[in-house]
Amino acid sequence: MRVLLVDDNLELADNLAELLTLDGTEVVTHHDPTRALDWARAHEFDAALLDVRMPVLGGVELMRQLRPAHPEARFVLMSAYTQDVRLDPASDRVDAVLTKPLDLRLLTRALGLEA
Repeated sequence: MRVLLVDDNLELADNLAELLTLDGTEVVTHHDPTRALDWARAHEFDAALLDVRMPVLGGVELMRQLRPAHPEARFVLMSAYTQDVRLDPASDRVDAVLTKPLDLRLLTRALGLEA
């Protein structure tokens, strides 16, 4: 399974990637959402873990841009401020919105990593 992880907090992203790879998950990490978008145009992924608050392009907008090319992927948003997550119930299909600090058990379930 390949997870696209996008968070501008380098330390958090790298720690999450390290934890997720322990069970054999391939994690592709980007700290810049525009670079993640460029990468995703040429690559496939099974799930995306996106920070809501990032400069230039936030996680919700990034999800909206990624979804058409990756309709089967799971999308999980994360934020320390989940009240800031503004979704359109008619068009935004998100699999989970998780609050930082993340509960690893909830995260693995949301990403579809649990057997």
